Amino acid sequence: MQGQLYAIVRVESSSDSAGAALANLLTEREIQIATLVASGQPNKQIAKQLRISEWTVSTHLRRIFMKLGVDSRAAMVYRCAALIQQLKGQLETMQQL
Repeated sequence: MQGQLYAIVRVESSSDSAGAALANLLTEREIQIATLVASGQPNKQIAKQLRISEWTVSTHLRRIFMKLGVDSRAAMVYRCAALIQQLKGQLETMQQL
């Protein structure tokens, strides 16, 4: 290596750290709702699946939007993509066990 020093450094991927930051920012219920929105479900279906009112779903979405600094469902899904992928990976790993 011709007199040069090299170091091997473990670097956490930015998507992992982004996912962890969001997991700390959002409640478990907010993460559930964001995941269901990302799968394309409208508020009415989310409410039915979680056995809550549509108004409650809307309230959770407003709080998520405020926490993430976004103003649309698409922007929320984009911001939560790393966390959602991380959770899906964990779920798949658990199902294989």
